[in-house]
Amino acid sequence: MKFRLEPTGNENLLLTSSEFTTGSKLADEWCVTLHFNNGVRPNYSADWLTIFIENLNTHDVTAQFSLFLLDRNQVKHQFTQSLRDFKISQKIWGRHLFINKKILLANPYELMPNDILTVCTEVIVTDDKVTVPNVPLSSSKIQIIEDLKEIYNSRESSDVTINIENKKIKAHKVILMARSPVLAAMFTHDMSEKKSNEVFITDISSDTFEKLLQYIYTDQVSDLDSIAGDLLEAADKYQLQSLKKKCEESLCKSLRPDNLISMMNFAERHNAENMLKYVTECIALDAENVVQSNDFKEIEKSSMGFELFKKLTALHANNVNEMVYSS
Repeated sequence: MKFRLEPTGNENLLLTSSEFTTGSKLADEWCVTLHFNNGVRPNYSADWLTIFIENLNTHDVTAQFSLFLLDRNQVKHQFTQSLRDFKISQKIWGRHLFINKKILLANPYELMPNDILTVCTEVIVTDDKVTVPNVPLSSSKIQIIEDLKEIYNSRESSDVTINIENKKIKAHKVILMARSPVLAAMFTHDMSEKKSNEVFITDISSDTFEKLLQYIYTDQVSDLDSIAGDLLEAADKYQLQSLKKKCEESLCKSLRPDNLISMMNFAERHNAENMLKYVTECIALDAENVVQSNDFKEIEKSSMGFELFKKLTALHANNVNEMVYSS
């Protein structure tokens, strides 16, 4: 779907793509609708474009879809990716806040080459069913997890003590060594921990270490969102990469314009590459609001680069106010 962006008064301009199909055995049909939100329609912000994908069939469909923009270099800027059941009762999914108009108008050369915005979707239908023999499946992996949970809860036959914040936490050396290269080094090299079977930790809270230990034993963490920052630091220290990625995903869900700068610094400090990439993209897309945050104002005092970034953003905003787009 390609279109030109222009001021259109108070009417709610709505664009609908042509119908398309994925070629699924279900004979699926879809379309995409884009709302300019120039009017006062309830729940639709006038500052944002709104986008939806609609199942045009008369039967339920399960599909994975993504909605994104293409910039002048044909690079995807993805805003939505989800696996959904498109039921007859709810055939439409999308985002009310797809992309801010100010971001588009502040970056016309990158996002709207030749004054044309290209909106795309990719759809994969997962409802093609294949009949297979009813073979009993092994539940050994699940049973192992349950057994390790039991060991974690009971600490029976523990052979190592973690000393932290005046607490003594019992654990099993072989499990710690199998999960963490750092802990393994403590018990295999000629270090005091190997001789005494005791570990002293002073830079992590006992609550955070208990969450770390829970993941080491069970590959799961309860209430991750409430402790994701501290737990990522601990996971980074003890080289638990899978836990670190889980914490990155959790922290990315809490991003706001007023914490993007601090989150960027945090991700860079702990070499959280996926999080750093995502945060950087968010800053680029919402630069005008980010430069108004307290975090930005603090770091601005000691960084000439950020001062220049702010000036460029202000320049883009002034250009937006002077632009007139026509079809």
